[in-house]
Amino acid sequence: MAEMALAFEKAKPPKKNGVDDHLVDQLLFTTEITKAYVDFNRDQRSRPASSKTILTMTEKANSDERPTFPVFETQAFANWIASHVPKVAAFKLDGVELLDTLYCLQKAVFKAESVMKNRLPAIQKEQLPLELSKIVSDPLDFLKACSSFAECSDMRREYAIELLNVGMVRDAVANSQLGLWCAVKLGVLFR
Repeated sequence: MAEMALAFEKAKPPKKNGVDDHLVDQLLFTTEITKAYVDFNRDQRSRPASSKTILTMTEKANSDERPTFPVFETQAFANWIASHVPKVAAFKLDGVELLDTLYCLQKAVFKAESVMKNRLPAIQKEQLPLELSKIVSDPLDFLKACSSFAECSDMRREYAIELLNVGMVRDAVANSQLGLWCAVKLGVLFR
């Protein structure tokens, strides 16, 4: 899917118009880190260069402290990609320390969950009703809410699996239960 997205992006890069420059920056950043991730997975010879690019871009994304949706979405995506770099068997990078998989996934889940909770405010609150009629009235807001929920659910599932891999069963159960609670409240059950 990432390769298809990159093929689509080959057409013309977006241009800054002064109004939505932060969205253009997010799109360009996402495209660059996706290219590095695809190169990392595709070619073993390019792994050192592409992993350095991934780690540098992740550090750049994490250094941005603006509390906006595009920044949090970018940080979640960058940390999710950085969590895959240390999983490659017998891969070491000279002079660069790889980021911890669990730390990166935890940060990605935190950022994705923050976006989801802001787009669906009552999703994790038992006493508040989930008012979907307000979200459904605007198709763009509905699409953003659905994509943030799906992204958070995927990252939470991967984080729970990683917690099980390292033997943190209670944390994995807590994350799984929270994900199930959100899915049941929204009425969207995954396979």
